[in-house]
This record gives sequence, structure tokens and C-alpha cells, in this order.
Amino acid sequence: MQSCAGALAKLKEHYGGWDPRTLFVFVGDLFDRGPDAAGVAELIGVRPPDNVVLVEGNHDENLRFLLAGLSRAGFPDTRVSLEQLRAVGYTKKDLADLVERFVPAYALRFAGRSFLVTHAGLAPATIDAIMHVDDQGRRAYDFTHLPLRQLLLGSSSRQQTYRGFSQYDRSVEAALSHPQIVQVHGHRNGTRTESPGPEAAAPNVWALEQRVEHGGHLAALEVNADGRTQVVRFREERTTPALDPNSLLAHMAAHPEVIVRPVEGLPGVVSCNFTRRAFATRKWDDVSCKARGLFLDRESRVVARGYDKFFNVGEALAPRDLDDVVTRGLGRPLTVRRKWNGYLALVAVVAGELRVFSKAGVTPYSRHAAEMLQAHLGERVAELAARLAQAEVTLTFEVISERDPHLVDEGANQLVLLDAIANQETFTLRPAVRAEVERDFGFVSPPVEVISEAADDAARLALAARAAACEAEGAEGLVITYGDGQLTKYKSAVYTRRKAFRSLVERHLAGRKVEPRGAGAELFARFLERDDLTGFWVEGLRGPTLNIPALVASL
Repeated sequence: MQSCAGALAKLKEHYGGWDPRTLFVFVGDLFDRGPDAAGVAELIGVRPPDNVVLVEGNHDENLRFLLAGLSRAGFPDTRVSLEQLRAVGYTKKDLADLVERFVPAYALRFAGRSFLVTHAGLAPATIDAIMHVDDQGRRAYDFTHLPLRQLLLGSSSRQQTYRGFSQYDRSVEAALSHPQIVQVHGHRNGTRTESPGPEAAAPNVWALEQRVEHGGHLAALEVNADGRTQVVRFREERTTPALDPNSLLAHMAAHPEVIVRPVEGLPGVVSCNFTRRAFATRKWDDVSCKARGLFLDRESRVVARGYDKFFNVGEALAPRDLDDVVTRGLGRPLTVRRKWNGYLALVAVVAGELRVFSKAGVTPYSRHAAEMLQAHLGERVAELAARLAQAEVTLTFEVISERDPHLVDEGANQLVLLDAIANQETFTLRPAVRAEVERDFGFVSPPVEVISEAADDAARLALAARAAACEAEGAEGLVITYGDGQLTKYKSAVYTRRKAFRSLVERHLAGRKVEPRGAGAELFARFLERDDLTGFWVEGLRGPTLNIPALVASL
């Protein structure tokens, strides 16, 4: 196959899919060198049906080694394939499941003949040495007497075998001819300086290697129940490689702190998000910060996106305090907006339709937000879709839902419009689009409050006063824009206490040891006086959810 998904798609269509009435045996090397490893995986499936048999090739072994972490260098083609597979969301477990489906060889009796399928072909003497024929003429093979490497590289001259190489010249095919066994193999069919030989390489030898990845064709040996045999050929259309190693998608796929997953219902679209480990260990760089609800297609185009990761005041990559915010943005605009306490939803037009995502893609949270958006828009969904498609932006919303209480009581269900973000790699806000959507579609949107047009010492007092007002309101906090458009978050003491309290309660409910200290200790001590959560659970989007605002109000 060699990552030639186009040719494989034609084969699959020709046979009506993986028709269970037909046995499909692949001779190895699913991936590498060709343009689209991910496409091959999608067509085969990481857990193929039982009538699809995968004989292991040397490139498949390379993938096995990389997945097991056994090779720190080498296998450049396989590394490219692995990046392509990761880029569309295949996990290590997915690929391990696929690798486990490979078999070293496959033998069968069909239409009155005995067939042996290996990756590279075996000499008759080798076959005879491992073959046993019972009283009824049935053949069995004991492959434990052969090193896997011999099955992967095939029988060759003594010199080539000792060097660990295959013998590629066409003369080897005649040497593989066995009088009773029909051999079918791939891997070799002439040296690289000559064109591949015919598939009918020698008596009882079929060589299906036809260099499909280099402009040749994918060869399928078709054997019918009545014994008729024919070769069916499928060509790969030459296309641009599916994954440019310098593309944004390639960088995301290769990054150890980024998870790339396919988006449900949108073939070829993936979501990119930083890992929990990146969050816990603060392993941030330009790539991982961008991987926060970033949606890409196979051509590495941004089809929807959220915010780049930005940090709370006082965190390592943010201003030390509010005074430092002003210092870093001296002479430039300083604005704030109230931060609502809900969950983030992203709304964009993808594949011609208005879609609602959470940062991870299609989830119970995004579906709930989509229902709320539909209820708000009524029959104007297409109108909003046209507006977003023309502007090429993603709208961000804070979703306030009684089924997903957070830490601050924000009242009844509503969608709070935050921003319009350009669908491009560089994070860019489009405030004019946001304002138009807010006005024309009647969304609630927190106003942008200008603290200073050109931050100076007076702005320090003004920003401190706005933070004090936020504390008095009991709000989650503020989103502050400073300098050249950098963002940071100010979290209120109310929010910080409740977040710490929730963590202590969750540990307590899990039966883990709790040492009440820090911001949430006082609230937790009050809670322990009664230790009763009756009436404080709601039916959440992922099961029962504790209503922290209601619980705190009762203490």
C-alpha cells in the first residue's frame, strides 16, 4: 500500500467495501513513502473486520518499533507516516491495536490450490522445512523455526542474507517457485534501476510489488471460487503530500504536549489541545499555547479556533500583579471585561454548516450549547452562518447553564458572546464583527471598559479600583487586554476561595485524606459541621454535578 490511499480507495470501491463474502489478504507495508498514511488507516480501519488479513511487512515492523520506543533514530519514512496518523487523531493505542492485527504469514487452501502469502517470498527448501502435510493432504506451517526477519525480507542469496538485505533482482522469483504451493508476495520485483516485472513473476509465484508510491499501480491478485485468476490494477493519482512537515498541523502532530483528535462527524477535521501534563508542569511554548480549541483540516487550514492559552495575573508567563500589567503596557491601551463563569463554546462554519464545538470538539457540552444557540436564533441559523462564513471567523461564547453550575451563580441559562476570532494561525480578534453580531442577533456581551487609552500611572489606580469592584460584585474576575493586545486574567478572591473549597470537597467525597488549609479551608470547615450534600446535586451534562454556588450560600 505504501500510504497510497487513493489506489486503496479504488480497490475498496471496486470490491464493494470489505464484503464479508470475500477474503482480503494484504501482503504488507501499509504505510510509508506515499502521500496519505492517514487515508490508508481510515480505509483499512485500526480494527479491521475478520475477513481482512494483514501480513506484516518490514515497514510495518518499523512502525511497531517506533510505537514501542525501540528506535531513537532511523525510519524517516515511518516517522512521517506516524506524524500523519497522529495528525488526524490516531492514538498510540489505536496504532498498537492495528499492529497487533499483523500476522507473519498466511496460508490457505482455496479453489483446489494451496496458497502461501508472505511479505517477500520464501525459497522452496525453506517452505518444505517448515511444512507438514497430514494424511488428508492438508498443509500446516511451523513459522517458529524461521526468524521474522526472513519472512520480512524473503529468501535471498547467502551473501545478501548474511548482510541482512533482500535480493531484489528478478532472477530471485524463479528461485521461489514451488511445484505445489502458490506463493504471493510483495516487497520486491526487480531492482530500483529497472521497472517492476510482471505480477506473474514465475510458475506459482505472484509478485504484487509494483511501486504504486512511485507512479506504478496497486496490484490485486483475484482468485475466484472456480479457480479463475486475474490481476486487477489500481493507480494512485499523484497529489500533494497530505502533511507538509512545516505545516501547522505537522507541528501540532509532532508536539509531545499536544493531543490531536478527529472531530466527530467531520472527516478530515481535527481538534488540537494541550495535554494535562503541559498544564500541570507548565510546559508552554508557541505550539502548545496555540493548541487550545484549535481546529484544522487536512490541508492545515484553520477552520475554527478559540483563544491562545493566556495566563492569570501572578502566574509565571503573566504579569506579576496588576501594577505590573500597567508597567508592561505603558503608553498603550488598557481595557478590561468582566469574566463570566461558565464554559467555552466555539461557533464557526465548517464544511458549509454552522457548527458548535467545545475545545475538544463535539461533546455533551457542545451539543447543549448548540441547543441553546438554536433556541436563541430560531429560524436565523442560516443567516448567522452566512455572516460567519463571509467574515471567516469563529465566535466564542461563555455558556451559562443550570445543568453545569460552576463557582459563581450567573443566573438563568444564556449564551454570552465574547469575541470573534479570525480563522487563521495568528490569534487575531475582530471586534467589529463581534459588535455587529451582538447588535444584529441580540446576544448579551460583556462591554469592553477602557481603563486608559495610553496606560500611565493614573491607570494603576483605575485598574485597582476596577478589580476592587469585581471583588465586591462577587464575579469570577476580569479579562485584561494590555500592551500590543496581550491578554491576562485577574481572578477574584471569591472565585479563588470557592475553587479551593471545591477541590477539598471533591477529595473528601472520593474518600481521600483532606488537610484543610489555604483559601478554601474556612468554607470546608463550615461544610464539615454538617457534611450533608442533600439537595445540592443537579443533573449535569456528564452526570450528577455539585452546585457549589448553592452550597456556599447555605454555609
